[in-house]
Amino acid sequence: MKKLNLMLIAFTLLAGTACKKDKTDDSTPSTPSTSTCLITKDVSDDGSHSEFTYNSSNQLTAYSSFTAADTSTNNLTYTYAGNKVTVTTVGGDLPITQTHYLNSKGFADSTIISFAGLFNLTMLYTYNAAGELTEQAVSGDFMGSPIEQSITYEYTAGNKTKETTDDGTNTTVTTYEYYTDKANAGAKSEQALSFTPASKNMLKKTTNDDGTYTDVSYEFDADGKPIKSTEIDNTSTIVKHTFTWSCK
Repeated sequence: MKKLNLMLIAFTLLAGTACKKDKTDDSTPSTPSTSTCLITKDVSDDGSHSEFTYNSSNQLTAYSSFTAADTSTNNLTYTYAGNKVTVTTVGGDLPITQTHYLNSKGFADSTIISFAGLFNLTMLYTYNAAGELTEQAVSGDFMGSPIEQSITYEYTAGNKTKETTDDGTNTTVTTYEYYTDKANAGAKSEQALSFTPASKNMLKKTTNDDGTYTDVSYEFDADGKPIKSTEIDNTSTIVKHTFTWSCK
């Protein structure tokens, strides 16, 4: 099931590192601007990068990832029609199609993913009265084997603090900590990618039930947007990102 989880994360949360709002540094950034700001580029310290294009409604229309040599590795287009969003690959070796059906708030009620006969998945989303995602139910088949998986979420003060994944055989738990004095400047970018609500504040730490964890520090611009991040995990592995923003 770990393989399935990794594939789901890779596709449904593409470029998630470009939108994570993690641990901040000790400096106090300025109050974030009230304009709509979206991440348009995420460059990793190894030279690989991702680019994001949005329409006038701040909806994601294209996503592309590149190696350090500027070789394109993944290209996705997003097509909007009423409450339906179709995500398709352009070229490359991953002929994946993903279709989201949105509710009145613009978040996914259901998602269907198919990948060249390897897997066909349906995801159903449940929200609480506050509009927070509380459960994601996954069903379908993966390489000929049936899939049934439930992911539940718990919240505190508008922030997702616990995620529990149960596939009927194994249960895994991930917990999240936040800087409650720092608003999530990348919320709209996160939501444009995942079609689910983002947490209210910036993520401070992610901890898995196997003991692994990740902390991230940030540098901010004058408007309080994170422009650089440094991720450090429990093995002291360091990953750095630089973000480019567009505001309107």
